[in-house]
Amino acid sequence: MKKYEIPVWEKLLLTIDETVAYSNIGREKLMESEMKYMSTSRKDRKGRVLRTGESVRSDGRYMYRWTDINKRRQCEYADTLNELRKKEEEFK
Repeated sequence: MKKYEIPVWEKLLLTIDETVAYSNIGREKLMESEMKYMSTSRKDRKGRVLRTGESVRSDGRYMYRWTDINKRRQCEYADTLNELRKKEEEFK
């Protein structure tokens, strides 16, 4: 089976190495901008940054997901972010 090389300018998505080579942006700068994008995309409707495992449901309730010691997924719900974070502390 022959592997075909697709030119970079015709690809929909690039690897990090391809992006660095094609754009002349350094790897550290590229990863830094990616981390900024990720942190800004994880906010609730009031602009508060959500922690790992936290999310907002479409009905406005907050949800926290984690894996317990038996490797089972668990969920906890709360009406406010403060209430959810208090419950998170109990689990930890």
